[in-house]
Amino acid sequence: MVAWMAACACARADDVTLLPDGLEFSGKGFYTLGAAKAVRIRLQDGAVGLRCNCFVAEYSQGGVHEDGRIGFLADSKLGLQGSVATSDGRWSATGQIVARGAHDGKVNLEWLYGSYQISGNWTAQVGRKRLPLLSQSEVQDVGVAIPWVRPPTQLYGWDIVNYNGANLLWRGTLGPVAVLANAYAGSETVKDSPYEALYYTDGTQTDSRWGAIRGFELEAQWGDVKLRTAALKARSSFVVNTPGELPVLYPSAKLRMSTVAVSYEPGPWTFSAEGLYGDRRQEYGLDKSWSVQAGRRFGNLLLLFGHSSYRQVPNEPTEPAEGDEMSSVVLRWDAAPGRVWKLQVDDFRDKGSSGYSAGSRRVVSVSYSGAF
Repeated sequence: MVAWMAACACARADDVTLLPDGLEFSGKGFYTLGAAKAVRIRLQDGAVGLRCNCFVAEYSQGGVHEDGRIGFLADSKLGLQGSVATSDGRWSATGQIVARGAHDGKVNLEWLYGSYQISGNWTAQVGRKRLPLLSQSEVQDVGVAIPWVRPPTQLYGWDIVNYNGANLLWRGTLGPVAVLANAYAGSETVKDSPYEALYYTDGTQTDSRWGAIRGFELEAQWGDVKLRTAALKARSSFVVNTPGELPVLYPSAKLRMSTVAVSYEPGPWTFSAEGLYGDRRQEYGLDKSWSVQAGRRFGNLLLLFGHSSYRQVPNEPTEPAEGDEMSSVVLRWDAAPGRVWKLQVDDFRDKGSSGYSAGSRRVVSVSYSGAF
């Protein structure tokens, strides 16, 4: 599969190659070249909650832009995707690999799953996929598919973002409403979690696991309005490996997450809102985050304003907790089909409690994204 993806890197996204035994192969790819710099830094008193003085661009991958320098790696990535299907399209296999600047070009396997179309509406899938928790979760790596240089980290910033398992998907219409319903189950383990590494300065490595994942997503679109809700349950556990010490196992604890999103796009205008509620009280407490966006298109230009917030509510009120808010302005230019320039300014304001402060920053980012 990896060899086929590499072979299609220079092909058009809609090219189909005939393979033996009546199979058909199609491939596509995407990339983003990004750069960012903090132009206004306000560090607060107290212990820094992160391993560096930096702006976190992507929590799940540990991508950061360190203060005092222009960062080129955290937002840059290259992805290749390929699918093999029978001529009638009933059986297929899909894989996607992504090389990330945040990992010095290391390649991650993001997707590898098989699909069987049970009927015109029902599809069963087995393998590795993205957790469909948020509205942009499945396309957040694809720069041309999202309006921002990067999604708001207040929402898109969790330790586990994939799962290995199975799902059952239904697509259809109910009168004038287009509906998608999807139920899934599985598990995921991340060795030496980049997310956890953001918080350690002594070389400690953490293996994170979400087991017994069960979740669903439900989406309905009627004209310019789209509504979406999703939820999952899992058991989370950690193994912490500190240099010179025996590994420490943190036993599994219940976690629940639920999200709701709405978007409205009348003519050139676009409005959207999304919220997340996470119950991880058996670990530390609650997570509450939300984001709102409003913008207007002017031909090939999109001007977008947004505000997002994250607040951690610890079990014990005296415990230190994370919290932050961010206001953003994005200018997107679709220079050509599959070729997009973006300029983004984020005003990140740290709202963490004393002893858990990472500082506030204004960050200017620019990116060039493409699809092939």
